[in-house]
Amino acid sequence: MAILALIMANLVTVAGLGEYFPWAIPMLYSQGKGALPSISYVIILLTGVIGTLGTYLWWKFADQNR
Repeated sequence: MAILALIMANLVTVAGLGEYFPWAIPMLYSQGKGALPSISYVIILLTGVIGTLGTYLWWKFADQNR
């Protein structure tokens, strides 16, 4: 799955939309080729919050036979 995310990040970046794709933003930031728009940071924050919340809810409500 991680390899697919990297491939998609490269394709989206080549298409010119990398600053709006959460898995391409760290790559663009690390290259340091100019400032990213503030929406990129909001997208990263929202992706992290949604992922954390989703994980928490899965752990809380998933069928876990004890």
